[in-house]
Amino acid sequence: MVQSGNIVRKATSDDPEPTPGYLFIEMANLSNKSHSMCEGLLNGLLDRLGNRSMSVKMKAMRCIKHLVKQGSPHFRTLLQGRAEQLRQIGGASCRERV
Repeated sequence: MVQSGNIVRKATSDDPEPTPGYLFIEMANLSNKSHSMCEGLLNGLLDRLGNRSMSVKMKAMRCIKHLVKQGSPHFRTLLQGRAEQLRQIGGASCRERV
């Protein structure tokens, strides 16, 4: 799980630079290794969505999008199970700006 946490932090760093492409590929490969890696990636990305920085949130959403398209089918299943949590995070982010 440490490996998935490190890659999520690198991919969602709080800087204006875009996420390097190789990190998307590494995350997709990790998601295909095991169900626990999928859970670690999803938990890490959902945590990053709670960050105050819009840059971090956007990068996390791009990572989730890439994993939905290129990652393990199990990642998609896990994400569907956490749909309500995503809605709550999205709603909180919108309310902070108002």
